Amino acid sequence: MLRRVLPSGIALTVIALAACTSDSEPTDTESGSERFEVTLLAGGGDQEVSEVRAGRGDVRLDGALTSVAAGADGAVWAVSDGVSLLRVDGEGQVSQWTPRLPDGVVEIADIAPAPGGEVYILPRRAPGDLAGEASVYVFTDDGGIEPAFGVPASGDPAADAMPATADGEPAEDARLGRIGDIAVVDNGSIVFVEEIAGAGYEVANLVRRVEDGTLHTVAGLPADAERSDITEGEVHGASFPEVDVAATSVLGQVLIAAGRQGDIVLQTTRSLIEVDEDGALTVRAGSEAGTVTLPRISEHGPLTDPVLSTEAEYRSNLRHAVGPALAVDGGILATTFGGLPDDEDVHQRYLWDVEDGSDRAQEIADAAAEGEDQDLASVYVSDEGQAVTASVFGTGTTMLDDGTIVVAAQDPESGESIMVSFPAAVMDEGEG
Repeated sequence: MLRRVLPSGIALTVIALAACTSDSEPTDTESGSERFEVTLLAGGGDQEVSEVRAGRGDVRLDGALTSVAAGADGAVWAVSDGVSLLRVDGEGQVSQWTPRLPDGVVEIADIAPAPGGEVYILPRRAPGDLAGEASVYVFTDDGGIEPAFGVPASGDPAADAMPATADGEPAEDARLGRIGDIAVVDNGSIVFVEEIAGAGYEVANLVRRVEDGTLHTVAGLPADAERSDITEGEVHGASFPEVDVAATSVLGQVLIAAGRQGDIVLQTTRSLIEVDEDGALTVRAGSEAGTVTLPRISEHGPLTDPVLSTEAEYRSNLRHAVGPALAVDGGILATTFGGLPDDEDVHQRYLWDVEDGSDRAQEIADAAAEGEDQDLASVYVSDEGQAVTASVFGTGTTMLDDGTIVVAAQDPESGESIMVSFPAAVMDEGEG
């Protein structure tokens, strides 16, 4: 059986984040330039963060915040400095834990908060690796982590058939290929990406689900497919499946999002693909012959000048291993390559005006915007198929069920980070 551990020391009240109240409009700063208004979620203070809850603006967040993820209770989780778990609850209280990692693990690659309060952890054994370990762990109520499911498949990968464990088998001790991403749906089942062939960006994957303790393939080649069926050309072309094609076609490297209603979205290197209840694949964003490119830099700033998502060229920033996120209304937040625009007037409109934060929080935001290594951008795709650029810098991002976007950013010199939020929206030219 799949082990499910409830962190009893964590309050799980369903509440709305105080940071969801920003109007997200370009505002006039003291210097007279227009900036994008965001609300401070955490950081910019001088109090060391610990397991003891502290106010969002009182804490100092040292280290980069990655793998930002939304919990079902409205909380926001993140990995701090690669080894700690940070939580901001719906009341704006911040806590942090540093569990002892398994032997040989150097950092936490990804996390997935579950509806019951669990937080699943994907470890990584080599810094910067595009995939994690073949085992998934769970954060326990005593601040440690325990195995949840999966063990590394051993043997000669050139000779052994993959996946090593077929559908219907127990997940707890299943032999698995390396796992590239994890997510959790509302019923508590876990969805993950398993490598079955190839290397680097030319790798074939399965999207699999752990439900009632057993394995099920959601998308990708069926478990009994021959390895010779997986070719480089198929992997490269997997970003654009034919309309309503079955989910048993080849999948290249993907990141995943699981919605609260069981829907799943795949972020490939060039597209966003929805997996419907019948297992059919539908492209939600990206085009092989796009006339515009995402992220689109608008002279009016973030969330403005929408384009049709399926008519735009999209390139996923898989290097950051930041997966997509889903809102209840069907909106998708996905990541891509970022960076501030060169035009000075437009440049100003993509900087943040941090509301409800300290002067230090604003300084961190300004320093992060100019940081050369924070080229992570995010794109919001509405349920109607309109795509806008949400942010052009940061170290991590996610979206809550209600459509609130959260972005983390770091001052490259001091190492301090902040998290901010703003509501997702699609605004026409000049609106706001």
